[in-house]
Amino acid sequence: MTNVKNAMKLVLTSRVQIKRDILRKILRDTYGINISDRTLRLLKNELIKDGLPVGSDNGRGYYLITNEKEMNRVRAEYKSKIGGLQETLLSLERAFNDKYNKDFFDAF
Repeated sequence: MTNVKNAMKLVLTSRVQIKRDILRKILRDTYGINISDRTLRLLKNELIKDGLPVGSDNGRGYYLITNEKEMNRVRAEYKSKIGGLQETLLSLERAFNDKYNKDFFDAF
């Protein structure tokens, strides 16, 4: 996986932005690596954890975050996802409590 991650890092650092299908094509044609969208997302997350500020969205694909405007946009997307997941979790806890007459709640 490290070789794939390094190849993806090289491609990302050499471009302003790149759509997922084009990134997959470059990885396949240049590096002999054939990966799915899911694997690309996992690799993107690994690169972020490694310290590379990678952003993504449906319209632009993947890109290096280079300014505060881009960072704020990506941050807002992540916060929105977190909020949606938190709401789903609370609904799940309520449904569990109602169905099994329990008081299950784990504040985080």
